[in-house]
Amino acid sequence: MLKSLATVAVLWANTQESVRVTEFPSISMVRNWIDYLALIFTGILVGIGFFGVRAANKTLKAIERQAEEMKEQTAAALANANAAELNAEAFVKSERAWIMEKLNFPDVIPKRTALTRGSVLSVAFSFDNVGKQPGLI
Repeated sequence: MLKSLATVAVLWANTQESVRVTEFPSISMVRNWIDYLALIFTGILVGIGFFGVRAANKTLKAIERQAEEMKEQTAAALANANAAELNAEAFVKSERAWIMEKLNFPDVIPKRTALTRGSVLSVAFSFDNVGKQPGLI
């Protein structure tokens, strides 16, 4: 029996028959509640997708506006930092100790010919602390 099955299998595998279709068979399709439910859910998903894309575009535009505002704020912050640095320098200069010196020469300075060897010319020095902090020499 095995031999006969093998022979049938070989004959069946070797034979080629062509099939010719002249017309398509008619199919009747009846829609039921599942089809309408799928159509409703598809419409809902399309609507959700539409509003999701709209929300994403609004978000991207808001991010772009925020980036522009951040650029402007960065420029303003740099200007404020420069002004603060100048203010700090001015504060340091106003608070530092200023020692002013004053040289008091005599009212009349004799000419060189009038001076004798070993003469003394007296000059008075005075120092004043005019800063807000005490100055040390």
